[in-house]
Amino acid sequence: MVLEAQASALPVVAFQAEGVCDIIQDGITGWLAPVALRQNEESAHFERAIAGAVDDDERRINASVDARRWAMSWRWSEAMEKCVDTYREAMIK
Repeated sequence: MVLEAQASALPVVAFQAEGVCDIIQDGITGWLAPVALRQNEESAHFERAIAGAVDDDERRINASVDARRWAMSWRWSEAMEKCVDTYREAMIK
């Protein structure tokens, strides 16, 4: 879903989860939120980054262009290979 959104020129906001971190370039093609958003400086920083991106037309447009360019550089075989590798690692643990 992330690559599909990016291919449609939509920068993505997602949690820093396995796999998603490989696809989203934080602050460039989208934004990654810490998995455990605590009410502290880390969450405040993330909220400011998102609010700044939403309010800044140029930044949002640049992220859209970068997201599409990044998504178009991926091949489905690469994405599937990374997915399978993630499952393999999880099964070993």
